[in-house]
Amino acid sequence: MEGDGVGTLGDPATLRAARAALLDATATSVLAAARHAVCDPTRAQIVRVLGTGPLAVTDLTRIIGRQRTVTSQLLRVLRDAGLVEARLHGRSLYYRLTSVQAVHVAQTALEAAARANR
Repeated sequence: MEGDGVGTLGDPATLRAARAALLDATATSVLAAARHAVCDPTRAQIVRVLGTGPLAVTDLTRIIGRQRTVTSQLLRVLRDAGLVEARLHGRSLYYRLTSVQAVHVAQTALEAAARANR
């Protein structure tokens, strides 16, 4: 290892840099929520669609092509992860994205996947 440009075992500067690269608890939590959203393809689609603005469950159901019960279950998972929130407007329940950091991480990953698919 010596002389090859790679940090040596126990080198204090290398160890400090490695420790500084670790994510703190907040960043780990944001990453976990984002990962949770994009690991399921349909949840990932919901995050992308809601990136355009709030939508009613009925509209989401039509857009993603799933049954209302399935859509509601997927939205519940995203809500429990803190990525979406619901608001009752009249007789319709509307969902919108929350958790700006986690949504940004999820959308960045989804955009990269979309670009790779072109």
